Amino acid sequence: MDANCWLEVIVAASKKGYASVKDIIGTPKARERIQKNLLGDTTLVIDKTAEDAILHEIRKVPENTKIITEEAGEFFTQHETDEIRDYLIIDPIDGSHNASFGFPMSCISIAHATGPNLSDVDAGVILNIYNGDIYTAVKGNGAYKNGKDNPIHVNERKKLPKCLFGMNMSVNEPLLDYVQRYAEFFDKCKPMRLREIGSDAFALTLVAEGNLDLFMNLQNKTRTLDIAAAAIIFKEAGGILIDPNGKDLNPPLTLMTRISFIGISPTLKIQFDPLIPILAECYKHQPSNELKFHFSY
Repeated sequence: MDANCWLEVIVAASKKGYASVKDIIGTPKARERIQKNLLGDTTLVIDKTAEDAILHEIRKVPENTKIITEEAGEFFTQHETDEIRDYLIIDPIDGSHNASFGFPMSCISIAHATGPNLSDVDAGVILNIYNGDIYTAVKGNGAYKNGKDNPIHVNERKKLPKCLFGMNMSVNEPLLDYVQRYAEFFDKCKPMRLREIGSDAFALTLVAEGNLDLFMNLQNKTRTLDIAAAAIIFKEAGGILIDPNGKDLNPPLTLMTRISFIGISPTLKIQFDPLIPILAECYKHQPSNELKFHFSY
């Protein structure tokens, strides 16, 4: 199947996931804890319910596919092979704790890839579980919200001061240490309007749609699977994804890969580029994500 066919598959699977959880969002049922997943994070009822519905739909596809998903891990739909043609990368609920408490920033994320790295993703869907909005992209064909009649694009603002600046502030250390480490960088960006989203995939779609100017996660604990679908939507909407050293972001699509990243528009990146050496120097001292201050979404 080509990327367009796979997009149909993953959109259908995302809708099944949405239907399975829409009535429990923000309820005590959604917050019930089931187990620890392979990554050591707590699996909530809302995570497992969405994943089960998504996988049930995907297993109808005849192609032997490598699945990489947050709760069930990595497996093949039919048989193991070294000749992998199709990957599906699934985060059944990105922003699980937002969803479990009814905070309206969570989504279902599914991507298709033809190879083992982020750059190999050729189709993606993000489904907003609060209103059913669907963001889609196929490589080379642009990004859309709720169908081809509504293309989306990053905005064209050019000034860092006063921009709407999204960050992941679920820090894995005392907050004061974090702020002091990045103080010089933040000082160069002021005055900025800072927003915490609680879902990296959701945040990237906000930048893709032009509602945020840029988004940063410097915690080195986001999994590649968390942003696989959002990344292609973001790039097809004209955005640029880089790491804290300013290099193009292209991590492996594995369950254990952890990343830091920045999503930004081309026009704003012109102003951002002189700050990258400052940011990179600050980032060198970012602590391991294994510290006791680690909190999961």
